[in-house]
Amino acid sequence: QSERHWDVDFWELQGAPETWPAQLDGWYLRNPVFALLSGLSEGNWAPVDQFCSRQHVPCWFPSVALANVTEPGYGLYFNQGVALEARVLAKHLESAAGKGTKRVLQVFEKDSAGEQAAKVFRTELKATGIAVQERALGSTDQAALRTALNDVRSGDAVLLWLGSSQTRALQALKLPPGAQAFVSSSLLNAVARATLPTELGNKLQLVYPYELPQQRNANLAYLHSWLKLRGIDLVDEEMQSELFFSLNLMTDTLQDMLDNVYRDYLVERTEDNIGKREAAKAEQETRDRHILGAAGRMAVRNQMEQADTRVSQAGDAATAQRLAFGVGDSAGTTVYPNLSLAPGQHFASRGAYILGLDALRPGAHNEMPEWIAP
Repeated sequence: QSERHWDVDFWELQGAPETWPAQLDGWYLRNPVFALLSGLSEGNWAPVDQFCSRQHVPCWFPSVALANVTEPGYGLYFNQGVALEARVLAKHLESAAGKGTKRVLQVFEKDSAGEQAAKVFRTELKATGIAVQERALGSTDQAALRTALNDVRSGDAVLLWLGSSQTRALQALKLPPGAQAFVSSSLLNAVARATLPTELGNKLQLVYPYELPQQRNANLAYLHSWLKLRGIDLVDEEMQSELFFSLNLMTDTLQDMLDNVYRDYLVERTEDNIGKREAAKAEQETRDRHILGAAGRMAVRNQMEQADTRVSQAGDAATAQRLAFGVGDSAGTTVYPNLSLAPGQHFASRGAYILGLDALRPGAHNEMPEWIAP
């Protein structure tokens, strides 16, 4: 709704994090940008957030495992990543559900986001009297993990702050009866989680900051239809959903701003309106389904007994669209149960579930777990 045309640059950081500020400043000096739109990182994001605060550039909903936020800052994030998950786990183990825990063993890779998560957890659990021990892995193979876990006993809780590169080691995980293990959904992506053996079942618990599978099918139906129509493969539902949301939110917000294209105004409008915008989008998608979705609802009913009705599993774009109109009501448009901000807030989602692996298997029907917001 204006005559502006937007150009998109791609910045890829190289080398050690200590060198990133100079790289960012060099790119910005050569070609100043209005905002850093999305972004990916499995480790240290602090230099990027500090750059955004220094230059007053919005850091717009990146997909990061650990959001190190500068105060006052220009960063807007989905959640706090592994730092949030560490606080959720601490609260869980302090509750009635964790009363039988005698000892906590934290396992992480050196110099990683997992090590930062372990530090947050240790601080949060300090007042409980539960003993906390730690093992820093120098290697990511199965032997190193077995050695780290060789003294685990019944009643222990094992916190595995390990990423997707450690999937093979986790596949061989053995626990004694009465011990339980927890893994991070921020570090272990959906592809890696799907490879974990079914026999781990509920022995391996996920700290899960996303919407439950039953509701996700409706919330992400539009995204999956969009991907099918454009021939884009579904690689990582959580990451692709975050990216799709961040781009759409930027588009919608800029359209509302018209020619008032100011960075602080962008942040202010988003803080004020993200919750209302999510509710309105979900309501509109649900209304469209009810008005246009007779064929879709029939397609779902016809397939209920014989095939997967998830839109993501549709074989082609036409089937995806039919299924999308039959999956029910949306409560949101992302992988998160709800998103909201307020002035000065950086994180739009502030809680997580504790789920067994079985709860994520196709067709699983489980009792509603507690949403833990520390």
